[in-house]
Parts: sequence; C-alpha cells; structure tokens
Amino acid sequence: MNLTNTRGLIIFLYIAMNVPFTIFFSCLSSEISRLHLKKRQQSTAAARWGLFGKLCCRWRSPVSSLFDYGDAIRFGASTAEEDEQDLSLVSVDLKLAEAYTRGFLETTGSIMIAREIELMTWGAKLMTLECGIRFLADYLNGDTYFKIHRPNQNLDRCRTQFKLVEDLENKWQTYQQMVSDNYSRIVREAHA
Repeated sequence: MNLTNTRGLIIFLYIAMNVPFTIFFSCLSSEISRLHLKKRQQSTAAARWGLFGKLCCRWRSPVSSLFDYGDAIRFGASTAEEDEQDLSLVSVDLKLAEAYTRGFLETTGSIMIAREIELMTWGAKLMTLECGIRFLADYLNGDTYFKIHRPNQNLDRCRTQFKLVEDLENKWQTYQQMVSDNYSRIVREAHA
C-alpha cells in the first residue's frame, strides 16, 4: 500500500485503523477540494483577529459551508498555536467558538437548512481531524506540502489537531447546545 500521499494514508486509516466511513468520506471529499484551502485559511485568519463569522462567510467553499465553519473553529477557537509542542496548552475555547458561531449564523443562518445547523459541530470536528491527518501525511511524506521552519513541525501540528478533536469530544454536549441556542436566538430575533 502506498502511504506517500494523503489519499493513501486516508485509505490506510479507513481499512487498517477502523476509522468510521463518515470521517473517511469527509477527508477524501476535502482532499478533492484542496485547491480551496488558501481561501479557507484566509477566512479563518480573519476569525482569529476578531472579525468573527461575518467576514469568513464571504469566502464560500463550493463544497459546503460546514467545511468553512469547521476550519474556522479549528483555527480560530484554539487556545494554542497550530504547532504547539506542549499539548497541555491546547484546547478549544468555547467563548471564541460561540462568538464566531454567532457571527456565522447571523450571516448564513437564513440560507442554511436545519440539517446543516445540526451538523455544524461535526464540521468543526471533522475539519480538525482532517487537518491532523493531512499534517501527519505530510510529515510521513517528507514535509513536502506544508511549509515547515523546524524538524517535526508537521508532526507537532498533527498532535495539536488530534488534541483539539479530543477536547471537542470532551465538550461535545456543551458545544452542540451552544450552536443550537445561538441558532434559536437568531431565528427568534429575525421573526421579532
């Protein structure tokens, strides 16, 4: 089996590691839309600098707004740098996630269907997992895609993303409730 590219790693994870099909499919779909990564990174950087939600929605991915939302939460709600070596510093700040979610829903909530709202939390989880897999694949491939400035930087990025997924899972109920509450508030305000 060829593990020198991301698709090979994703297929390996699916077959050998028993990764659920939804995660496998999400990673493969995102790999196909890889050309849009630069736009998503620009939009997530805007979220990090306090322009939560509204600016980020200007760069709509042709795949799904859930990828854009998920990538923004992955990057903008993290308490640490993307390549943090001390994993004890890595977590998801739900206050940042809520601020971004509110702005995102104020801009896109009226055009999203109920199922998309339900899946927003999964967008954050799957995009974070996918990025972790991509950083790991790049590390295994000799660091050829993501620019590095020190040895093992992509491996550190991978570990950071996986730690964020773990933290999201630990805060899952609270996070889902926060998204639901913000959507309900926006709907009430729109009909008032």
